[in-house]
Parts: sequence; C-alpha cells; structure tokens
Amino acid sequence: MKRILALSGCIFGLLGCSFIAHSQSGLCDVDVPFYAVDMSGNPDSIYISPQDVRNSSCCGAVFPDRCIEFEITLDAGAIGIKFDIYSGAVPPGALFYQINCGTLIQVGDVICLSGQGPHTLTFCKPGNNPNQYAITSIPGVAAAPDTYTLEGCSTILQVTGLVDSTVAWMDITSGSAFYNTFLSCTSGCLNTALSTQPGFPSFIDFEVCGMIYSSQCPTIQNYACDTLRVFINPTLQVSISPNSNLPCGTDSARLLTAQVTGQSGAIIYEWFNAFNGSGNSIENDSIFLALSPGDYSVIVKDSLFPACSRDTANISIQFNTEPSIVISGNPTICSGDTTILNVSGTNAYSWSPSSFLSCDSCAVVNAFPPVTTLYHVLGTYANGCTAADSILISVLPSQTVNRQMVICPQERIFAGGGWQNTSGVYSDIFIAANGCDSTIITSLIVLNCDDADPCTADQCVNLVCHHSSGMIATNIADILWWREHCCCR
Repeated sequence: MKRILALSGCIFGLLGCSFIAHSQSGLCDVDVPFYAVDMSGNPDSIYISPQDVRNSSCCGAVFPDRCIEFEITLDAGAIGIKFDIYSGAVPPGALFYQINCGTLIQVGDVICLSGQGPHTLTFCKPGNNPNQYAITSIPGVAAAPDTYTLEGCSTILQVTGLVDSTVAWMDITSGSAFYNTFLSCTSGCLNTALSTQPGFPSFIDFEVCGMIYSSQCPTIQNYACDTLRVFINPTLQVSISPNSNLPCGTDSARLLTAQVTGQSGAIIYEWFNAFNGSGNSIENDSIFLALSPGDYSVIVKDSLFPACSRDTANISIQFNTEPSIVISGNPTICSGDTTILNVSGTNAYSWSPSSFLSCDSCAVVNAFPPVTTLYHVLGTYANGCTAADSILISVLPSQTVNRQMVICPQERIFAGGGWQNTSGVYSDIFIAANGCDSTIITSLIVLNCDDADPCTADQCVNLVCHHSSGMIATNIADILWWREHCCCR
C-alpha cells in the first residue's frame, strides 16, 4: 500500500499562515519555493505538497517561466519517481520537469533514478497560479504480502523485482538465523518454501535483499531489502459439539456444531452420514441438524488445503427416546414359595424394597416375601434417562389343620394316606381351593378297653368301654377254656 506524505500549509508558523522555503540546492534563484521530500522508509509512497505559487528561475529558465524546487530523498528500494500536478489550474501547453537540471521529462512520466539521492526536481512554467504537486516513488522490489500457514505445514515466500542470482533470505526473528534452516532456499532464489513445525512462534519475519531489476528501469542496479511476515497458526483441528442435554422422551433431532481451531482464512465444511468422511455428503455448513440417530462425521479444510492437512471429527448419536421397562413373572405365590421376576428395557436396575429378594440390582431375581409385597424397579439408561415399573406379589396362605381323633379298637379312620387303627400322629397334604397346600395333622388315639380279666367280655361302644361276665367266644376251644376257668366262680 502506498504511503501518502503531505505537508500542511503551515509547517513552521502559526495557525493559518503560509510558510515558503526558498531555493537551497544552488540550481535555482534564492526566491524559488523549495521543499525537502523524504520518501525513505517506503519505496511505494506518494508525497503531496502544500499549495504554493511558482517564482523565479531554475536551471537557466528565463522569464516568463516561474519555478518550484523539490529535494527528494528516496528509499533504497525505489528506482525512480513520477511527477504530477495534483490540484489547481494546470498551466497551458507542454509540461516538463527536470532532475538535477538534466533532460526534460514530461509531467506524468516516470524517470529512473539511481541511489537514494537527494535528487533535485525542478518544474518551471509561465504563470503564477497556485498548485499542489504529487511525487510518486516507483518501487523496484516487491516482496510477497504477509502470509500465513499452519504448524506442520509449508508455505511459499516470494519476491519480485530483484535479480535472482543476488537474492538472499534471512530470518530476523530468532536473532540467530535459526529459522533459515527451515527454508528450502536461502540465496539465489526468488521463491523459497518455509516448512513449519509444532512449537514455532506465532509469526516469523524474514528479510530479503538483492540487486533491483525492473523492466521500467533496467539500468538501475540498486541494492535493496524488504521484509515479510509469516503468521503461523496452530494445526487445524475440529471437534463436534452436540446439544445432548435434552429432556428424556422429547429428543427427536440433534443440532451438531463443528468447532474449529487453527484455521487460516475461510473454512470449508462437509458433513457425512458415516465415520471418516465415508457415506453420503449431507451438509456444507458449520452446523448440521441430525434428524435420525447414527454415525456422522465432518471434514474441515481452509484456504491452505491441499498444501496443509485437513481434519476430521466423528460422532455417534442416539436420541433420548421415551424410556420403558417391563417386569414379568408370576404375581401370586403360596406362603413359603418363591417366584422368578424378570425386568427388561435397559441394563441397570434398582429394586425396592430389597428384602426377600435374591438380588436388588439384577434383571432376574428370586422373590420370596412372607406376606403380600409391592416391589418397584428403577431402570437407568446410558443417557441418564430413567423408567420405572412395579409388581404386586400376592402371598396366599398355606393352611395347617390339627385334629385329634379317638376311636374304638375295632374302628379305622383315614389318616397318613391310609386307614389307620393304631394310635399315632398322621399327616396328610391336600390342594386347597386357592391352589396352595393344606396340611391336616391327625393325632389318633385308639381306646384300649381290655381290663386284663380273661373272664370278662370287653367291648367298646360309642367310645365307651363295657365289661360283662358273659362269654364271648367264637370257637369251641374258647368255650371250653371259659367253662373251666370262669364258670361258677
């Protein structure tokens, strides 16, 4: 960019005054307006003078010519100038200026100049109308503009306007030319590649010097230098930020945002419906609205691609759909029995109450409550959503009936699975109307009516023992024995 140098109408005087310096080069009369123009420091600059009136003679000009004089110091990188009338009435006729009272040069044309000078420019023309004048410095060397790259990447540094065999590149940031070792060429080249590495500073300045060459001024052989800056950004990196904190049961879409660091210039985004840039290309923005769960990826690259690497980020999303768990199993048991309960829907559970369960965090549990109990189970999903279910385990009673039975010796009752006429305790199990076992325990007493008198007849009638002196016999042997031992006593 050109630098504009302008002198105000009052440099040394008070506000509103007009100060005129007069000839100092010796080439003009002492009352010719004179301006010193310092254009060093920038070979591509423009000087605009204050408004002034020409006066007297330079370089032997005769009246009615009137003159103005400029002493110009150029930058080392400049190869010439161009002189123009910037404002005010343009004098009629041909317009010429001279350098050091040399060849006449038409106003608006470029003159090549060797060295920084000072060079004395004079302009003479009849008339005394006030004018402003413009002097444009013509640069001989134009380094590439400041550029940028990424860590671990390379960029090309260029310079024009120098004789390539005289060019020398120098790192002026490290103080030891350390970064010269990362240039592909340090001398005799108009172009050189800088290869960066992680840990480099945020910028590196290089100075490039050489002999000026310009097709406009091929005879000028000035030695000039210029500097350029290379900005170094961190390696291009991308990550995906999903808005995952949505209420459970309301998640039907997911907004994905690609977050990039280390970019140089504009970023190009490309989303895919699979990992690592495979699948189909589905979006070219920094954000993407995923309407279905699955695998997604985004590839980013900047203006340095393909010279510098791109980066890829992957994400797999699942929607927080309405959670649901279900308990299955027999809800009714008999007292003392066990039922198996199954829960499905996720893989993390918590049962309550935990008493009379074989496990309080399992998907399959054995439940054996002594009384009717309501069990709850809470299932937790990987996304933090939860669901619950309950089951009422009804415990039916198992009855036990105790009975005491008394019978005569000649009687029998059913107990212990058969007909009994022996004293003892007998147990029988039946299926009750509610489906549970019912136990009957029988304590059996068989009366003993034997009075130990062989001559009396012992009988049990209606659970009452009777003893008579009559003979009760069923065979002839018993009759004979009774007559012999019991009769007539």
